[in-house]
Amino acid sequence: MEQLSEQLAESQQDVEQQDLAEDAEMVRQLLKNLVTLSFNQESLIDKVKNTYIQDPKYQSLIVGQNKVKDDFRTVEDSLRAIAKRQVAVASVIGKNVADVNSNITRSLSGLLDMNQSFYGTYKNVQASNSMQYTMTSFNNLALVMAESLDKMKESVPGLQSSLDAAEKELSDARVSAMETESAYASAASSGIVDLPKSMEQI
Repeated sequence: MEQLSEQLAESQQDVEQQDLAEDAEMVRQLLKNLVTLSFNQESLIDKVKNTYIQDPKYQSLIVGQNKVKDDFRTVEDSLRAIAKRQVAVASVIGKNVADVNSNITRSLSGLLDMNQSFYGTYKNVQASNSMQYTMTSFNNLALVMAESLDKMKESVPGLQSSLDAAEKELSDARVSAMETESAYASAASSGIVDLPKSMEQI
């Protein structure tokens, strides 16, 4: 009877470690995606601050911010799933997810509201401010994910090697994000990427 009890306890422990390992993989991927999103948002902030509204490149900034919004949708679903499984960080995740959504909406509204010829000699500082808040929330979420991984590695044997590989992927992600964002913006400014009607210059 005692032996059966020990076997059940070991089996339960194995299941718990497997669940933690699965969570760790999800968190690792989320961390990578959040770093990429943060980098892309930072790049757009710099461009908005230095682009006159009459510049044809202004259209690519609207496209780029919509891409950040779309990319966050898949990340958001995973973040909410993690929040349900890690109650300790649920409120922090929920707050920052809400902040991202509201500030992305504000930044897009700001970009579109000034997308008119008589604003031509202006730079859209208001939109860049909302983008800055969005990037801050991305960074906050990335920090939460990094701290969660640190706690997981203490509970799951062999996870440290996976985290080492993740650190390299995060570094590579910034380079990849730079190349992707640059190619996307170039395509948009050259007319290869079609703008939705709501984004066409008035």
